[in-house]
Formats: sequence, structure tokens, C-alpha cells
Amino acid sequence: MTATAYRGLQQILKPFVDGYLEGEDLAKAWAARDESAIKRVDQLLASAGLTMDAVMAQTLSISLDDLERIDRMIATAEVRRNAILREIDRHRTTWGQELRRAAQQAEEAGFKLIEAQSDKAKTAA
Repeated sequence: MTATAYRGLQQILKPFVDGYLEGEDLAKAWAARDESAIKRVDQLLASAGLTMDAVMAQTLSISLDDLERIDRMIATAEVRRNAILREIDRHRTTWGQELRRAAQQAEEAGFKLIEAQSDKAKTAA
């Protein structure tokens, strides 16, 4: 918002300066931190009973569409991220169950192999 505050200032200054170009030039000089422009803006705002809060409110008003668009983009990205995380959890759960089943089958096969070997050893003796 600070980067575009000069646009809000330009709108606020319109009724207090002569012509559009003077307001635009003053707002740009203010944004460039020109000392004389800063003093002039402070004087104009004080004479109108306004503060920088009014400038920031006007800037917000001008930028509201952009901010809402960014907010929607963030919300869409969050929905996608949550869907991806759910899929990862689902696949992790499925993979974990398959791994446990395979480990259990391997253990059972190992026990059967050990039992078969011990039975052979008994019959050979």
C-alpha cells in the first residue's frame, strides 16, 4: 500500500490544488520524498483537517479490487494445497497398510520356512 500511496494522495489533493497536473506532480514529488513536496502536502492535509490515515484509506479504496483478486488467488492456492495434502495422506495410509500386510506375510512365510526346516531336521535325525 505504501508503494501506491501517492495515488491515494493524488485523489485527496484534487480539491485543494489547481489542476490535475499540479496534484499529480505534487503526489509524485511527495512519493519521491522531496522535502518541499512533503511540507506542502502536510500543509494541505492539515488545512483540510486530514491526516495520512485519509490518504491510506483512499489508497485502499483505489487498490481494493487488486487486493480482493490476490485474496481469491490465495484462497484458491490454499484449496489446492489442502487437496494435495489429503491425497498424500490417503496414499500414505494405503501404502502403510500395504507395507504392514507385506511385512506380516513375510514374517508368516519366515516362520513357515523355519518350521519346515526344523521338521526336516527332526525327520532326518
